[in-house]
Amino acid sequence: MPTVRFFNPRFWTEPYLLIQNLEACYRVLVSDIVYCTAHNSSAEFTLADGHTLVSAHSLCYYESLLESYGFCRIHKGYLLNLAHLRTLCKRDETNTVLLTNGEKILVARHYKMKLLQQLKQNSIEGETDEKEIKRKGVGIPNSRQMLPVDGKNIPDTHSSSTENKNK
Repeated sequence: MPTVRFFNPRFWTEPYLLIQNLEACYRVLVSDIVYCTAHNSSAEFTLADGHTLVSAHSLCYYESLLESYGFCRIHKGYLLNLAHLRTLCKRDETNTVLLTNGEKILVARHYKMKLLQQLKQNSIEGETDEKEIKRKGVGIPNSRQMLPVDGKNIPDTHSSSTENKNK
């Protein structure tokens, strides 16, 4: 059972989530959620302190709620808090993420680009040359390619080519 932190001021000012199940209704800080997994029609939350909570709601329900708080779907059964992502490991066609709690989770191929885009949008590093991006085109980068590091340089397949040149 998670520790109740009544005297921690951030517990009252930071965004929180109410996780309900048959036993109780838990108030959990969004920043304390490491990831959420799907279990049939319910969701299981893994918290930074090591505890887990099972909810009566589905993973899809929480994905729509938590997407604006830095969460990203990385697999059919996983919703990850990007604040707890330490490393994205790319080896031999398999991609895994190493989390702050030491766990490793597999990233599905069709969720990889969305994960990379969200990471780049929040990056504070310098820009990559636009010619390099255009030469490589849109696709899933491999470990030898240089990646764009901010949201402005991510190739967008939905925008016109003149719009991409202006960015």
